Amino acid sequence: MNVLAVKLSFFYGEKEFPYKENEDNYFKRGRFLEQKLLEPLLSFFNFYNVEFNVFEIVDQQKYYEFIEWSKKMNRNDLYDIKISEDLVFKPKVRKEFHINSSSFDNDFLKIEWSLEGFSKEDMLKILSAYKQKLKYVTLSNNKVINLELEIDFDNLKEELSLLNTSIENINDGFVNVNKLNSNYFLQNFKLQNKDELQSYFNKLYGDESVVKNELPESLNKILKSYQKTGYLWLKKLLHLNAGGILADEMGLGKTLQTISLLLDVYFNKRTNQPSLVICPSSLVYNWKKELDQFAPFLKVGVIDGSQQERFPILDNYQNYDVIVTSYHLLNKDIEKYKNINFYLQILDEAQKIKNHYTQFSKDAKAINSNYKIALTGTPIENNLLELWSIFDYLMPGFLYDYKTFKTFFQEKIVAKDDITLKKLKTKIDPFILRRTKQEVLKELPSKTYKVLTSEFNDEQKQMYLTELNKSKLMIKKSISDNSINKQGVLIFSILTRLRQICCSPKLIYENSTTNGSKFALCIELIKDLIKNDDKILLFSQFTSMIDLIAAELRKLKINFLVLTGETNKKDRIDLVNEFNNKKHIKVFLISLKAGGTGLTLTSANAVIHYDPWWNLSLENQATDRAHRIGQERNVFIYKLIAKGSIEEKIISLQESKKEIIEQIFDENSSNKNSLSMNEILKVFDMDE
Repeated sequence: MNVLAVKLSFFYGEKEFPYKENEDNYFKRGRFLEQKLLEPLLSFFNFYNVEFNVFEIVDQQKYYEFIEWSKKMNRNDLYDIKISEDLVFKPKVRKEFHINSSSFDNDFLKIEWSLEGFSKEDMLKILSAYKQKLKYVTLSNNKVINLELEIDFDNLKEELSLLNTSIENINDGFVNVNKLNSNYFLQNFKLQNKDELQSYFNKLYGDESVVKNELPESLNKILKSYQKTGYLWLKKLLHLNAGGILADEMGLGKTLQTISLLLDVYFNKRTNQPSLVICPSSLVYNWKKELDQFAPFLKVGVIDGSQQERFPILDNYQNYDVIVTSYHLLNKDIEKYKNINFYLQILDEAQKIKNHYTQFSKDAKAINSNYKIALTGTPIENNLLELWSIFDYLMPGFLYDYKTFKTFFQEKIVAKDDITLKKLKTKIDPFILRRTKQEVLKELPSKTYKVLTSEFNDEQKQMYLTELNKSKLMIKKSISDNSINKQGVLIFSILTRLRQICCSPKLIYENSTTNGSKFALCIELIKDLIKNDDKILLFSQFTSMIDLIAAELRKLKINFLVLTGETNKKDRIDLVNEFNNKKHIKVFLISLKAGGTGLTLTSANAVIHYDPWWNLSLENQATDRAHRIGQERNVFIYKLIAKGSIEEKIISLQESKKEIIEQIFDENSSNKNSLSMNEILKVFDMDE
């Protein structure tokens, strides 16, 4: 049984009055009493069937609730309930829509739908009634059906939504879907002519003959094979009128591949419009340098300096092929961009717009351009919503709105829904190109990781335990008054203080007499590496820690350089060249935030991460300053950890965070949540 029919009657002695909808004859009857008796029953019923004069229950939960209620009420003098003894509830199976045929038609996939058990004529009647929000429809045989009860529109709505269309767009049984959804369509629907469609899709996305390598020989001879593939992939995106993410691992030359695309566009005179590169402030002159090196005939305008220096370039934008600006200055000058239409907009380090509500993100998405691409080795750092924000820039609406994406994809994938994960992967695969160094650079030297631990000295241990116990008391108070989820700033402040004690007590206790055991370990490691004629990159999140290490290196007369957020953009390139070209400079001290991207430091073959943080992608970006094209020696990466501290917990968190990227880029990966408040509390051996 998939419908429970409930017939109601009111008895006055031996006289029976069957329930009728819209009853208007209550002669010698208690109208208000009947309504009062009927009231608790109505919450169980789904529909009223006029033809048979019965109520219907089609929901399994309502059925169980009705049965339970009936058992209680049978002991009540007001109700006499009779239920069939062999009653077994089976949910009603509603008829589903299926794909009847499909074909490519110019820029669209043309899909014809059929409805199980109905003729096309009746299907069109049913669709028309649904669009008009009617509850019933009369079929060609004069049978009346209840749409909500008989037809599964929910599944059709979801399928069409994922194809970026809706039931309202079905005409004569057909719907046109943008061909950018073709991979998703092919991988998620049962199709009669799948081989034919797959062949067309392969030609559309996989056949390199669709676009040709039209670069001058001067650049062609420099590019590696995989870089030519990347350039042609970017070119094909423009051909398809699509956007995409070049997500190659750090060190594979995303900038050069993009410059190749720009050179193709302007060398072959495809447009008179300029293109725009938006990048972190620290990379503006790196882009200028590489454009001058690999595409010297391009006219490049660098937006930097005072307003008097920037505005003349923007006012005369038509005199340039490429304009390079920073996220920061884009925000300052955003009004100047409103009347400019660019040919190609390029976001470098596109994870900068991972939070859709930030001004950086809003500014980047406000620019007018014919085409858009994004460059980032880390399209996902914390969660899938960051990927949504980048796609919202590339192709607004392709991954739906924020709320829909969060509900349908983020939450389900976090709950380990593999079917939803597959749907997302097949949706975005054609628009993300990611290669790793291991895949394409067989000749690149190996990199070896070593974790070195140090024991707290007595003074440092006492400071750490005192701070840890104080922190736990503060957190327990937040848990007890239910404010813990609002205390993100407090939690991270506590974490920072504990991490700083691990680095050196002097970071928070000016009168401390010790730099701590990790500091001593680090200095000994640097001395040993220099004896081995190694060159070293040392990264720390704390510039004050860099200052302490720098002071010690001066005492030891070890030559070093320093790069932090305070370093002038133009000086960055000079510092990089000085470190790479001067053998006697053995150590480069770099703040993680300022120097984790955009630097090529292949003269170094040792990398020290002084203080770990849970975001492993930031550390990997920093490591790849040395482990990239041009590196000729094996690279050794050292992570320094204070034993028995939160740093050990952070290392384990790094591994769990790593997997969220693998969900998308590796089919065989397992699902992991992004960092939650409960995970952070586990660092303190506490739970919410």
